[in-house]
Amino acid sequence: MPNRSIAFTIAFNRRSPIVPQSLSGIRRPSLPKLSFKLVGNSVFSLPVGNYFIDTSENVKCLALQPVTSSGGFSVIENVMQQGFLFEFDIGRSQLGFSRSGCTRA
Repeated sequence: MPNRSIAFTIAFNRRSPIVPQSLSGIRRPSLPKLSFKLVGNSVFSLPVGNYFIDTSENVKCLALQPVTSSGGFSVIENVMQQGFLFEFDIGRSQLGFSRSGCTRA
């Protein structure tokens, strides 16, 4: 039987991002920024809505899942890619990305 996914079980707590806690009563909670520093010093910075998901009223969940494979790779998932254009150069093993559309900050 496969392990249950924990993708939506880590809710944000203003004091500690590990322990689930209600955000009710907080008008605009301050959520942490997330960026990935890639090989070649490129930085992939995400808007908060690309990694915190509204699951119900007053509940935001961190949309990340730990990598448990022995291969040591990770995935930039679908929601994180929204609002970006990606270019894959398989021959040179390179990834290009830029913001697109209405998500420009």
